[in-house]
Amino acid sequence: MNADVLRAQIEAPADERGFSGVCLATVQGEPVFSYASGFAHRGHRVPNTLTTRFAVASVTKMITAAATLSLMDQGRLELATPLVELLPAELLPHDVSPRLTMHHLLSHTSGIASYFDEEVEDWAPYLACWDIVPTYHVRAVRDLLPLFVGKPALAAPGGAMRYGNANYILAGLVCEHVTGATFADVVAEHVFDLAGMHASTFAALDSDPADLAVGYSRPTTPGGPWRSNIYSVPAVGLPDGGMITTANDLTHFVDAVRTGRLLSPASTTAMLSSHATDPTDPDQHYGYGIWMTFVDGRVVRFGHGGSDPGIDATVRHYVDHGATIVVLANVDQEGSDMAAADVADLVVTELGLHV
Repeated sequence: MNADVLRAQIEAPADERGFSGVCLATVQGEPVFSYASGFAHRGHRVPNTLTTRFAVASVTKMITAAATLSLMDQGRLELATPLVELLPAELLPHDVSPRLTMHHLLSHTSGIASYFDEEVEDWAPYLACWDIVPTYHVRAVRDLLPLFVGKPALAAPGGAMRYGNANYILAGLVCEHVTGATFADVVAEHVFDLAGMHASTFAALDSDPADLAVGYSRPTTPGGPWRSNIYSVPAVGLPDGGMITTANDLTHFVDAVRTGRLLSPASTTAMLSSHATDPTDPDQHYGYGIWMTFVDGRVVRFGHGGSDPGIDATVRHYVDHGATIVVLANVDQEGSDMAAADVADLVVTELGLHV
């Protein structure tokens, strides 16, 4: 691999505005390429480095699924248990089906409504949530319940996949209820410690976490101001998104999953098995907290992406090559000229990976 050529490709997008974030590529656990660019804090001109921590939006769902499956390994949960037997009524959607289970939540086949319209391509529906529940009040998992518990279900459990963040909010509430611990503490014990993710946290943004990149949106008009995402995301990361982590920690997580160090063989298989198909792409399947690409009936790639205002992230593992690519950006995809997936595509091409 020509690392200099790859860096030049990342540094010279078409309109010369560049990429702000980090990239780490490993093969069989060994680093083969790393890159950092842009500013973790534009006002103080603090550069991004490989140790910079980023919020990673929905990449968090991989962690939530792993924590849930770990509790199942301990016999504290079962995939087939109805949600109505796991949570008290005040934590449930008002018209929850008695057939809805943890399996449905983790695979996005619950049929419940999410707390904003996931299919709209701009941030308007997401940002409108914070007019109802201000971001600074969102500090516990249950704080998002008012946004969706009163909405009618969209379909019966077990039907077509409908990706929705509310599924993982409810999964996180189950983790808290069966353990008596906060979701952050559950993840720390059952995922972070075991996977060696020592830089990862669900710390409140206003606690000023060390080495955290501020998320930014680019100017909407020529010469206009950059905007941080301080008013655009919850104050604390939740089970559906918002974990703070590093590229190195996410690489450790993938290694822990693929080698079976994190979960039992049965749970590892369950996590990486297809439980739903992307309704827009029959080759894209969802396991538990993980997107997978299938070719000829087998998984050739798995991972997850994440995007929020000021946040753009992707994690990909290529099974045949033992290669993991993590790209974390602190400029959101709507305004970013080199989104995380674009950088990952460049690395894939240069490494000669397929799919």
